[in-house]
Amino acid sequence: MCLGGLGVILPLYINATNAVESRMAEKIENTFRLIEKWDDPHLFSARKLTREIKEARSSLSDNDLVKRIKADEELKQSVILVSNYFEQVRFSVVNNRIDVAQFRLILGPVITDIITRFEPYFKTFGQEYMDDLRQLVTLMKG
Repeated sequence: MCLGGLGVILPLYINATNAVESRMAEKIENTFRLIEKWDDPHLFSARKLTREIKEARSSLSDNDLVKRIKADEELKQSVILVSNYFEQVRFSVVNNRIDVAQFRLILGPVITDIITRFEPYFKTFGQEYMDDLRQLVTLMKG
């Protein structure tokens, strides 16, 4: 009788262990994919334009920043593309799809900096949008 129970419990234990290990490996893979996406050519060129704004940000008022982005279609598309990436990150963190500690270590400060830099423009998208970005900043700070 004891041997029969072992024949049931042992496969269940092995399956549970495999499921946990598989889930951990999947989270690591999702983390690497999301980090790699940051260097995607489209996102990379978009970030180039956001870096140019970083250089000028100290001399731009919030209103001037918003006007400059709205007047430059390429810059506007760049900021939107970067913010779409941030939404993917937020979704992945909230739904426990990635290893947050590793992601935060690599890109957390960068994401926080960009959100802070473009906050006046992001505010034009409404309160719900800003709430999501603020949540991401909080998640990236730990």
